[in-house]
Amino acid sequence: MYATGGWGWHPWFLFFPFFWLIFLVVVFAVLRRTVWRRGVGYGGPYGPFGPHRAQGPGPLAVLGERYARGEIDEEEYRARKAVLTEREEE
Repeated sequence: MYATGGWGWHPWFLFFPFFWLIFLVVVFAVLRRTVWRRGVGYGGPYGPFGPHRAQGPGPLAVLGERYARGEIDEEEYRARKAVLTEREEE
């Protein structure tokens, strides 16, 4: 060891790849929890992480569920569906 001036093999050099791996995982986790959730990252503001992602079932789905449960009859279902689809077409 003294003949090489202290530049021999040391086990601590194995920690550098682990350090960088942990660093990259932390950076990825922080980006995923902050920037990408706001829609700035992958997909932009209109991507899968954008602000317009589905917040729940749409109005037609709710109407269909109410009809399936028997809360409204067929006539009321068709009338309300016509109003909803009319607004979407405009």
